[in-house]
Amino acid sequence: MTMADDVKLYPDYGALSREASRLTTEQLYDKTVEASESVQGQVNAIELKAAGPVAKFGGEWTIPSEGEHYTFAQLGSLHEYPTDEDYKRVQLLGQREQIWSSLFEQRIAQELEQKAIHRAEQAVLLPINIARAELEKYLPQAIRQAANELDRAPEYKESEKNAELSFLRSDQKGPMYQMDILRIVGARDIIAVIDENQTPLDRVREMNTGVTESLKSMKAINPEIIAVATRVYDIEGPHGQRTQAFAKQLDYQQGIKHGDYKITPTVTPKDQINLSR
Repeated sequence: MTMADDVKLYPDYGALSREASRLTTEQLYDKTVEASESVQGQVNAIELKAAGPVAKFGGEWTIPSEGEHYTFAQLGSLHEYPTDEDYKRVQLLGQREQIWSSLFEQRIAQELEQKAIHRAEQAVLLPINIARAELEKYLPQAIRQAANELDRAPEYKESEKNAELSFLRSDQKGPMYQMDILRIVGARDIIAVIDENQTPLDRVREMNTGVTESLKSMKAINPEIIAVATRVYDIEGPHGQRTQAFAKQLDYQQGIKHGDYKITPTVTPKDQINLSR
């Protein structure tokens, strides 16, 4: 490795950070992949050298198979072993990979934080019956849209998009099931962002987020409440009610009065909203 290569590879965090600020999230991810592949390529080169005599054909180095014979004209190097420069190059490439990975993780965290801030500013209280109707209305279109997004998703989002599509398609543990469990435990409303410019998938995501937050709030108040609601659902179906028997069981276990459950909003909603469409 020449001195020029050394300077070029030296991991300057400030320079890489400035470069990252000009990249999209997908381009930044590509940088992390490229850096990782560079490290692996250098490691492979070192392992190849350490393996012993190698033969060079067509510009690629290969290890001669046992029992095969090569002329000295074919052998590009007879005993080539890794040098200090090789190991230094791996170290520098590894440091660059760590920086790119860190910058990518920071970008993802910033995007999530911005979404959370936006949601907190725009959230409203949506009655549970309206929320269920919205979910039922938009779910079929949301599933189709989620499938299209999965087909076009960048590599780093494939797992997330695939999990979302599986959840939306699920009958037993999917969005409608979660909404019905929430209704059975007695929730009156959820916190959601309603925007007329939302796509069907965005609207369903909002319903799901609101339901998830409400269930977490109720479970924090009473850890048994979701298990009881699940048993009600299993016996009576999606339109089941918190029967007196289950209510008494819940009250006995936790010593709380039936009908007093109320979610604690994680944000301050502007006001309660009713959808007329």
